[in-house]
Amino acid sequence: MRPHTSEMGSEMARRTDASTSVTVYSTGAHCQRCRLTCRHLESRGIPFREVDLTDDDNTAAREFVTEDLGYTEAPVVMVDGEPENHWCGFRPDLIDRLAARIAPDQPRDRFASATSHFDSAYLRAGTSGGAGIA
Repeated sequence: MRPHTSEMGSEMARRTDASTSVTVYSTGAHCQRCRLTCRHLESRGIPFREVDLTDDDNTAAREFVTEDLGYTEAPVVMVDGEPENHWCGFRPDLIDRLAARIAPDQPRDRFASATSHFDSAYLRAGTSGGAGIA
């Protein structure tokens, strides 16, 4: 069972070590939410590793995301490889919270809020933008 994001956010706030690792499980370049997530992580100065779940070499990662974590859409973001620190979808609010914790001196991308507003409106309009994990 996936934790509620507010529980996950509280856990992120409690962890303060500087050696945070972030992995983005994506379904490739055609996935809008995956691209937006990676772009927002980059704009906030958060280093991450991207794993393409559509690559045949990443079968174990795909099984982990779908069977162990229970997700059916990408992207899935895992912080520190811990089960309580993950989420699915484009979540600029959680990326910003993570950036404040691990890169507090990093200036906020001046286009990030405009992009987030556009993307939120786009997603609310009913356009999925995410890609299913098969």
